[in-house]
Amino acid sequence: MSQVTNPTQPQNVQSNGIGGLIIQGFPDVANRINGSTSSDQIILGSDNDEAAGLGGNDTMFGLDGNDTLRGGEGNDLVYAGQGEDIVDGGAGDDVLFGNQGNDIVGGGDGNDTVFGGKGDDVVKGDGGDDVLYGDRGNDLVQGGAGNDLLFGGEGNDTVIGGDGNDTVFGGKSDDVIDGGAGEDVLYGDRGNDLLEGGTGNDLLFGGEGNDTARGGDGNDTVYGGKGDDFLEGGPGDDFVSGNLGNDTVIGGEGNDILFGGKGNDIVEGGIGNDIISGNIGNDTLTGGAGADIFRFEFLGVDNMDTLTDFNPTEDKIQLDNGVFNALLPGNLSANQFITVPNFNPNNPVGAGTANLIYNPNDGSLYYRNQNGQLSIVAQVGNNLNLGSNNFEII
Repeated sequence: MSQVTNPTQPQNVQSNGIGGLIIQGFPDVANRINGSTSSDQIILGSDNDEAAGLGGNDTMFGLDGNDTLRGGEGNDLVYAGQGEDIVDGGAGDDVLFGNQGNDIVGGGDGNDTVFGGKGDDVVKGDGGDDVLYGDRGNDLVQGGAGNDLLFGGEGNDTVIGGDGNDTVFGGKSDDVIDGGAGEDVLYGDRGNDLLEGGTGNDLLFGGEGNDTARGGDGNDTVYGGKGDDFLEGGPGDDFVSGNLGNDTVIGGEGNDILFGGKGNDIVEGGIGNDIISGNIGNDTLTGGAGADIFRFEFLGVDNMDTLTDFNPTEDKIQLDNGVFNALLPGNLSANQFITVPNFNPNNPVGAGTANLIYNPNDGSLYYRNQNGQLSIVAQVGNNLNLGSNNFEII
């Protein structure tokens, strides 16, 4: 390496071609350093420097300034330091640290591990199976091709899996997560997050906060978690569960299984033959087009659901035998169901010994247990032509 005394102009520092060198940049001037084709250690100065490791497994330190560091071929270790840096790992399995500042850090080809550090960073995996951390700040994390593991970290991050079967964690705050192509696993974690599964059979967890999660194309599984969530399965045969909170759960196209969970939920099946359960709370259930099943596992005023479009010619109501234990499993017997206009549960005249009583005037459906106690099940719709064939005990 050439020696310059008290330089005041930008300096080009070129290795002599011998591998395994320690190349030190000059302080207070802009350095442009090229390593060798072997494994070098390159230490930049305090100005806005450029360095290229070329071949070999290089170790590079950016220090102060807005630096540009390119690892080149080989398995490189790069610390960008302070300033707003650009880091390109190049080919090979690299470990890259953006550290402080708003950095752009790209792994390049290979299976890379990349840390954005403090600041609002752009972290890219490119090709290979990468592990990417946005860390602090409002980061953009892009996995690219390959089966990547992505962490947004603190801040309001945008995390994109890209091609491949990716696993993505949003972290704290309000994140935007896009799985892209492939069979992805997405975790919103804390905050009010937006999760998009993209194509493929994806698994989505909203976590805490009021989240929006869409499975996209494929047979997806979507869980809302805590908060008042908006969940949509999209095209395909999906499983969607609201869990806690007052959620909106939509199946979309396909034969879906939908659960509202705890809370007062809105559950819509969409196109297809769906299984719909409001679960706990006063839920509004819509089957949509297709032969749908409405499943009930709870009783009482606090768990009374409203069916908006029950069609007796194709839809069915399923009752859980563990709760509706006066009824035997299987199809409901004809003598266990009766329609009683203007039925009054406080004066159950006309119901006989039936265990399910339907009032067509207000659409109420009641259940009577072995002790004769009446509980409301749901509002199934007014003036329906219901019969025992519309019910199944499971």
